[in-house]
Amino acid sequence: MVIVTRTTKILGLSMLMGLLIGFVFYLILPKQYETRALLEAGVAWNQARNQADGFDTIQTTIARVNTLKDQLFEPKKGFVRPYRFRYLRAQADPANSRHLYIFLRADEPTGAQGELTRLLTEIIEEDQKIFLVRQRQLQEAIEGKQNEHNRSIAEVRQFESDVAELTVSDPSQAMLKWFEKQTVEKNRERFAGELHHLTTISAATAGKETRLLLAPTLPSQPHTPNLHYLLSIGLAFGMMVGLVVSSILRARERVAN
Repeated sequence: MVIVTRTTKILGLSMLMGLLIGFVFYLILPKQYETRALLEAGVAWNQARNQADGFDTIQTTIARVNTLKDQLFEPKKGFVRPYRFRYLRAQADPANSRHLYIFLRADEPTGAQGELTRLLTEIIEEDQKIFLVRQRQLQEAIEGKQNEHNRSIAEVRQFESDVAELTVSDPSQAMLKWFEKQTVEKNRERFAGELHHLTTISAATAGKETRLLLAPTLPSQPHTPNLHYLLSIGLAFGMMVGLVVSSILRARERVAN
């Protein structure tokens, strides 16, 4: 009974010491605060493909993140100040190909939020320039196609008038005009289809520039070190030390007896 009580006290004291050690490590280890944001890639008209698609925002952003990581954390520099941030990564959303999560850690909450905001602002501004250029090209294409369609309508009406007049005075010429009208009508139908395609793209891409669905958060608690993790490690360590000490004491008692 005495041995059990002593072992319990030793374990309790060792576990308490382990908790204290874990808490001390939590206090002295440098804090890292993590912010995150959700980026939605823009969609605009691709003139070469004549369709709506993105402009490699996701791939460009991931490459940019990787480049920053390589520049800031190359082995020969080591992990020391004055780095503006400590950790950076991008993660694509498997549920939506246009969504990208970006995570950044820094020594201060506002520093983390500010750095990620700065990075995303640069990305969005660059994408905005591309988006506006493509939208302007699309609008010019629509206006040009609308003019072609209007001219074809006017030509068809003119041919119809000419055919009506020549049917009585010159039937053979009227027949030639009728064949020409058929060609112009086919062009009109083609122009109408192309115009409809472009206006559909315009409606689908309106307001679809790159934007933030979730602005960089302001972390309230440090991401690392994790207090619960350190306390758990300290508790386990204290328990192991207590068991070892108890075993040593029991062994000495057996030898003494």
